[in-house]
Amino acid sequence: GDLYLEENQAELQTISLIDDISKDYPKSIKKRPTLGCRAIVRKSLKVLNIILHEMEDWKEDVRLHSTKLLMQIVIHSEDHLATKYYDINAVLCKTCADQEIPVAKLAVNVAEIIGYFVSQKTWSKYIFEELKTRQNKLGTIKCMNALYRNSLSKERYDNLSELLEILLDSSICQNNSASLQSELIQLLETLAPGISNENEVIEKHFYVIALKIAAIGYDDDSIKTCGMNILKLIADKSTIKSLLEMHSKYLKDALKSLDALDKANNEMSEQVLVLYGIIC
Repeated sequence: GDLYLEENQAELQTISLIDDISKDYPKSIKKRPTLGCRAIVRKSLKVLNIILHEMEDWKEDVRLHSTKLLMQIVIHSEDHLATKYYDINAVLCKTCADQEIPVAKLAVNVAEIIGYFVSQKTWSKYIFEELKTRQNKLGTIKCMNALYRNSLSKERYDNLSELLEILLDSSICQNNSASLQSELIQLLETLAPGISNENEVIEKHFYVIALKIAAIGYDDDSIKTCGMNILKLIADKSTIKSLLEMHSKYLKDALKSLDALDKANNEMSEQVLVLYGIIC
């Protein structure tokens, strides 16, 4: 890196004069790479597609080390990664739900760093589409949660209404999977600061999603408790200030969204489980 900086001094001199580190720089990165090292990586981003291909290999160690390499690409590229996020999105979402925990955990860490360096406006349009189209939603929700968790953008909640519309889909908020419910609750907690008592639509969507999670996970004390805590949080941020009054205002909308309930002839049907949880 030092040699590269020395050999390209004229080109990099202007950058070096204004090159400073933000006080919000991720604490997980112990030391920021030098300007020379960052410049080398940014000129070598063609390697990214090879790394992404290896992240889908059948061997665990190949996926793990490829994800580690992606982490270094992200750390060195910083905000220059914005133009490449489209290529990363689908593979990263899939890897966040890798069957091997160390690989999945590392992928989530990569998403957290991307959330810091890349603006929400850039990654949201791709990951929203991924959430709508990918059959296995868990990895996408884990990735999205990590991205939002580290985003410092003031506009990060600008398209919150669009995201909540997607989360209202029965394949997500009525999914009878404890791991998905748990991750969805964490996502709602991350998004909670975006609730505004001036926007009744967002408030209502938050309520319906949280109620359905708490209801479908009624027999799981952990899921039920976390879901109820989210409902209370929504009530506290609302002008209503009472969960009972919020039920009175929005419960009808939640019940209306239980489509084809009369055709649910199985007691383990997700529609029936949601209704059972709401009544209880």
